[in-house]
Amino acid sequence: EMPGSVYAMLAIAPTIFFICVSSAYRGYFQGLSDMVPTAVSQVVEAVGKLILGVALAYHAVMNGADIPTAAAMACVGITVGVAAGMVVLYVSFIFTKKRGELAYTEPTVPILRRLFAAALPITLSSSVMSLANIIDSFIMTRSLHASGMSQAETAAVWGNYSSLAVPMFNLPPVLTLPVAYALLPELASSLAADRTGNAINITSKAVRQTAFFAVPCAVGLSAMSEPILSLMFAVDVAERGAMLLTLLAPSSMLLCMLGLTNTVLQASGNERVPLYAMLTGAVLKLISTWVLTPYIGKYATPVSTFVCYLAATVISVGAITRRTPLGSAFSVTAFLPSLICSAVSVSAAVAVYPYVGTLVSVAIAAVMYFGLMAVPVRIQRGN
Repeated sequence: EMPGSVYAMLAIAPTIFFICVSSAYRGYFQGLSDMVPTAVSQVVEAVGKLILGVALAYHAVMNGADIPTAAAMACVGITVGVAAGMVVLYVSFIFTKKRGELAYTEPTVPILRRLFAAALPITLSSSVMSLANIIDSFIMTRSLHASGMSQAETAAVWGNYSSLAVPMFNLPPVLTLPVAYALLPELASSLAADRTGNAINITSKAVRQTAFFAVPCAVGLSAMSEPILSLMFAVDVAERGAMLLTLLAPSSMLLCMLGLTNTVLQASGNERVPLYAMLTGAVLKLISTWVLTPYIGKYATPVSTFVCYLAATVISVGAITRRTPLGSAFSVTAFLPSLICSAVSVSAAVAVYPYVGTLVSVAIAAVMYFGLMAVPVRIQRGN
C-alpha cells in the first residue's frame, strides 16, 4: 500500500471528465477532417501540464511540502492543463456551429443505436489496456515485494519504470496517432463508396508515414536509452531507467501500428476485432508478468508489454488481411526502408556519441535518416 498517493489521485481524478468531453469534441472535428482544433488543444494541454505541473510542484517543495503534497500539486497542474485543452475545443466547436449547423436526416434513436453498437467495443478495447496496466502494477510490485524487496525499494522500481521509461515510450505514438485520426473519415468514405483502389492507396501512405516516425524513434530510444534519459534526469537516475527503456522502446513501434490497424478495422466495420486483439494481448501481458517477474524481476513488465502489443498487432493485421482488401498495405516491404535507414543512422549516433555528446549524435542520426529515406523517393521519381 502507498497511502501517500491518495492526494495525487484526488488531484488528477477530474481529468477523467475533461478527457471524455475533449474526446467527443475531437471526434466531431475528426469527422469533419479538421484536425487543427485537436492539434491546438493538444499543444495547449501539453504546455499547460508542463508549465503548471512543474511550477506548482516546485512551489510546494520550496515551501517545505512533503513528497506526497508536491506530487499532488504536480497532478493539479496536469488537471488544469487537460481542462485548458477542453476549453480550446469547446470554443472551436462554438465557432464551427456558427459557420453552419449539421443537417440531421435520420431519427435520433436509430443514430444513437448504431453509435452505441460501434462505440461500445471501441471503448472497451481502449479500456482493456488501462485495466491491464493497473493489474500489471499490482502483480509486479507484489512479486518484487515477495522476492525480498522492501516496500520502499519496490515503490522505487515501479517509479523508475512509470516515470522514466513509460513517458518516453508514449512519445512516438504522439507523433503517429494524428495520421490514424486523419485517415479514418477518408478511408471510411472510400470503403463505403467501393473505391477500393483509393482505400488501398491512402492506407499504404498512412502505413509508410507511421513507419517513417515510429521505427527510428523505437530504434533510437532502445539503443541510446541512457544518453537520452540523461538529458532530462540525473545520471544515476538515468542509469536506473536505461535498461527498462531499452526493453520497452520496441513496443512503442507496435503501439503506433496498433493505432493505425484499429483505425482501419473501425473504418471497415470490424470494430470488434481490436477488442478481441487487446483482450488477448492483455491476458498474455498479465501471464508473462506473473511468470517472468520471479526470474528477471523489474524487467518482466517491459518484456510482457512487448508480448502484449506484438500479439495484438498480429491479430489485427491478420484480421485486416482476411476481412478487407487492405492487407497488402501492411506488407513487410512497407517497413524495410525505415528499419534499414534507422539501423544505419542510430549505429552512427552510437559510434560518435562518446566524442560529441547526446544532442549532436541525435542530430547526426536525424540528418542521416532523413537523407537516407530521401534516396528511395528520388529513385521512384526518377523511374
